[in-house]
Amino acid sequence: MRNVRKTTKRLYDKVCKETGACYVDGLNNPINVNGDVTTIYCVYKKNVYPVLIDTISLNKVKRVNTWVGNLQSDKTRMVVVGNYKGKRVAMPDILIKKPAGYHIDHINRNTFDNRLRNLRAVKPGVNMLNKGDYTTNTSGTRNVMAKDGSYRVAFMRKFESLQLAIECQQAVKAVLDEYSVMDAEGRHITA
Repeated sequence: MRNVRKTTKRLYDKVCKETGACYVDGLNNPINVNGDVTTIYCVYKKNVYPVLIDTISLNKVKRVNTWVGNLQSDKTRMVVVGNYKGKRVAMPDILIKKPAGYHIDHINRNTFDNRLRNLRAVKPGVNMLNKGDYTTNTSGTRNVMAKDGSYRVAFMRKFESLQLAIECQQAVKAVLDEYSVMDAEGRHITA
């Protein structure tokens, strides 16, 4: 193991003792192979986190010899990162290809589950739709806000063309027209 702090090494050794994980050539993180799924153990602030990958992805993951947890700038989620060819990369970026302008989405929203069946390349708007509820959510349903005894649906979507935006707006309006009526000022009220 190269360039691994003593405290990190002690944490990893403890994980190896408790879980049966071991070290493999080319990777400073201990791993535990269990059939088709491999667990890689990563440190963030003196805590060790298990990260899942498909065993067939192990050679790709070994391109980065040390993986660590990293808190994202929004402070709400952690991702697994390492240095590859002089650049800091997230583990999913090593595992799947994505077209320019796309993000990698964790389908189950668990950023420590990097199995291929949990990753997909999507446009940023789709990725945003797969976020969890905000702590300020008052209804318990995503994009539905409760206030003063009524509910408001809010969503933002970017469209590639004006025609698609108009079609979406018309579809939403049709649903609203079917399930509500308007007051004198043109505001929807429950029928």
